[in-house]
Amino acid sequence: MLSFLLAVHFILTISIIGLILLQKHDSDGALGSSGGGAASGMFSVRGQANILTRLTAILMTIFILNCLVMAKIAKRAPAKESVIDRVAKESVPLQTNSPSAPLENKTTPVKLPAPAPKNVPQSNKK
Repeated sequence: MLSFLLAVHFILTISIIGLILLQKHDSDGALGSSGGGAASGMFSVRGQANILTRLTAILMTIFILNCLVMAKIAKRAPAKESVIDRVAKESVPLQTNSPSAPLENKTTPVKLPAPAPKNVPQSNKK
């Protein structure tokens, strides 16, 4: 269900972006007039602006409702453990010490033999 709503969400997002880009702003021409006296028709600049504005408002309402429904579904779904959390639990053993107490180093240091001195030829500069 969540996958379907996510696909609807993607389609709504692309549609809203397209509708916003199609809309014209009001300052077309001198003093905001669109030129000519036949600007009262449905498919005139002003009529198209009303249709696009209404359609954008409808799609935005559906978009917001879709967001709320997806959030409600995601909240009800049990949280799954991520792979990173699972690996972290397996690789780090549980410590009995409190986090504020310093960890004790219970290993003894290994003493390695000292490296043998290297024979470096001396320069004959005087």
